[in-house]
Amino acid sequence: MANQAGWVLGCPLSFSASWDGSDDPDHLRLCFAGGEGRNIGQISSHFGCGILTFSVPWLFRTSPGIGLLVRGPSNSFKDGIAPLDGLVETDWAPYTFTMNWRFTRPGAEVRFKEGEPVCMIAPYPLDLLESVQTRIEAIERNPVLHEDFLRFRESRQARLEQAATTGAPPWQKDYHRGHRPDGTPASEHRLSLKLAAFREELPVPRVRIAWQDQAPAPPGTPARGV
Repeated sequence: MANQAGWVLGCPLSFSASWDGSDDPDHLRLCFAGGEGRNIGQISSHFGCGILTFSVPWLFRTSPGIGLLVRGPSNSFKDGIAPLDGLVETDWAPYTFTMNWRFTRPGAEVRFKEGEPVCMIAPYPLDLLESVQTRIEAIERNPVLHEDFLRFRESRQARLEQAATTGAPPWQKDYHRGHRPDGTPASEHRLSLKLAAFREELPVPRVRIAWQDQAPAPPGTPARGV
């Protein structure tokens, strides 16, 4: 489900990038084989230090207390470059933000294709972590959880021993199937997330505003408008 836990922004055009190890922004080189077209300047070396920047061309607004967790696409990897995470206060900020990737070694050349996921965004309660109270307890204080854990540990050990002698797969997939250690299904188990698509609102019709000159017009004169 981690692959579905957010909305994905695609790369606006195909290009390649390379970095020579210098902190200077000019030492990250970009090559747009097909030109930049109307996306000129959207992909750049803005910060230096081997950071590749995608300017996100939308202004996001979230409900009060909710921000956006901005990161790379889940479980997606590129050799030589890694995505950077950000937490943006989109509940108040009238500003756009950038998605940034950092080269992990000099001399690497990376390629991005048009439409390839380069950013994932997900709503995040800004006060969630600070509101969490943590503690460490002995598992015996929760008898049901303790019994389930012991049952799981015993069955896992038995499965590993069986795999060592028979060559059978060592995993049981109980969690993947959503089964508790005694075999009963967990009603809370989910297999996927279904996110709503972004809805494009219809253009707002132009409003005609009637206004009157300082001197009143004669009766019956139509109002002037813009």
